[in-house]
Amino acid sequence: MRREKFGAKSEKLRPDQYHLPLEDVEIAQGILDAAQERAEAVIQGRSRSVPEGSHRNRGCLPAHLPRVERIVEPASMLCPCGCGAMTKIGEDVSKRLAVILAQWRVLVTRPPKYICRRCSGPVVQAHAPEHVVPGGLPTEAAIAHVIVSKFGDHTPFYRQAEIYARQGIRLDRATLGKWSGRACFHLQPVADRMRRHLGRADRLFMDETTAPVLDPGRGQTKKGYFWAIVSDDRGHSGPSPPIVLFRYAPGRSGAFAEQFLHSFNGRFLQWDAYDGYGRLTGVARPQGPWTLVHC
Repeated sequence: MRREKFGAKSEKLRPDQYHLPLEDVEIAQGILDAAQERAEAVIQGRSRSVPEGSHRNRGCLPAHLPRVERIVEPASMLCPCGCGAMTKIGEDVSKRLAVILAQWRVLVTRPPKYICRRCSGPVVQAHAPEHVVPGGLPTEAAIAHVIVSKFGDHTPFYRQAEIYARQGIRLDRATLGKWSGRACFHLQPVADRMRRHLGRADRLFMDETTAPVLDPGRGQTKKGYFWAIVSDDRGHSGPSPPIVLFRYAPGRSGAFAEQFLHSFNGRFLQWDAYDGYGRLTGVARPQGPWTLVHC
């Protein structure tokens, strides 16, 4: 806390570092809770069916998740006194969160061939579907999983390769990179359409954030920037869907903002008072310079 309050800017903690000691405390608390429950079970001679505090996140189970019911019957449903079968009078219901780990499988495609036995007609066979990697191993779902893990969950290729190896799937980082590159090529038309849609929006929001980028040869990373261009009129009952388009630049200069917004027809740009956007007010455009609107 002293370092965060009085230390130099380069020595201050990142926000995500605050969570590290808190996670350790929560793990220790879980160990203590389990030990206490075990001790109480030994003292009472049985385990409590509903430990204290177990309802903390019970109401957070999403309604859209499928429910799999498991009925746990007693070893015998005959009365111990010999009266015959017992009658059900109720039940206790508990709901817990379960997970099925990502399961790899092999998709086998078999296009049958057909021919007429009564004539010498041609062989008929359906065309195999197009693939992102022609003749390659991955399906489109597998490639989507790789790129979401890379760009959405920030899991590098080499770590993904280690995760997949635990399931017996041997993939090197170069292969994963080539798959992702092919996916980016095929997704480019989607990004272009998003850009054209943003180009017609009257109001835009723009912001930039740092992104560490590998710097080969130096053994460390350098600072790059992701620029987000956003259109979202839901707050004004607008009919258009919200769109976020990310662009990368090696710096934070306002020249990059001008470059990314080239040929955009918007009038109002919402920003966070960063001086670099000031140059947009002097850009000569047929519809006039941008009008900057603070957050």
